[in-house]
Amino acid sequence: MGTAGLAAAGIRRVTAQTPESTWSEVPSGTTFQPITQGTADDLILLSGLITIARITALPEQPGVLKYYNDHVGLAGPRILCGEEGTVQTGTLSVSPGSTVGAAQLIRLPKDGEEAHPVVLVPQSRTDLHPGELAYFPADTAFRIDNFDGTTTGVVLEIDVFPRFAPDDGIVVEGMTSVPLAVDIGIETSVPLAPKSLTVGRLILDPKTKLSTPRAQRGPQLYYIEQGSLTVSGRDGELQLCRSDTNYPGETVEAKTALDLTVGDAFLIPPGGLSRLHADNGATLLTIEIMASS
Repeated sequence: MGTAGLAAAGIRRVTAQTPESTWSEVPSGTTFQPITQGTADDLILLSGLITIARITALPEQPGVLKYYNDHVGLAGPRILCGEEGTVQTGTLSVSPGSTVGAAQLIRLPKDGEEAHPVVLVPQSRTDLHPGELAYFPADTAFRIDNFDGTTTGVVLEIDVFPRFAPDDGIVVEGMTSVPLAVDIGIETSVPLAPKSLTVGRLILDPKTKLSTPRAQRGPQLYYIEQGSLTVSGRDGELQLCRSDTNYPGETVEAKTALDLTVGDAFLIPPGGLSRLHADNGATLLTIEIMASS
């Protein structure tokens, strides 16, 4: 989609406020380039890695959005980012093709503290407030509702490694889910919350070895645009999507070395970090989905 196509779609270019990336400081042999004004190519690429919907939940209504996966391998990780008000969320019991993964919640930190993830109790419900983030691994069923709330709740629902285009819109009693255009410095009619998502490019010189920053504020997604890379989860598992498979959420145990190439992508869950080795150099698109600091 060129510039004219973007304009026809009601998308205009702006210089967006981008949250500070965890890659704001990099070691020798590494360059990080924040993307604060995306190109058409960036949009097309990013839309293949994530889809975004905005969910609005009226208070004291019986409607519940349930995210099951009845065909194993068709649902990658999903993230909820609180924007306004409060909603309730939590994992569901296992459905056909679904598992109860290690869902995590990142609360707003208290003064002087750092944000950090905590594991959600399976099949429990918890409040999600503005600036907070809930993470559900691949093939994990979960729910969203607001029948205990007193104000309207609004959250972003982000699907990683999507295999289908988002629905035109979902409506249940008191709740709506509307898909959004991917926003990387390009304003839509309903722009993203300023601290929900940051995008950049990580350029690794040949022979570079380094560890990623710890994903304290939310998951980190990496897509290999050029070159090749060996990656292993030093602390925690990875979620993998290879370019030659339709499975979007393969779970890889910690300390397993993976040789990846152009078109492959991996996600570091909240709290994790990984070791990268680019023997011949590599360029990666980075997407960080973060709770507010």
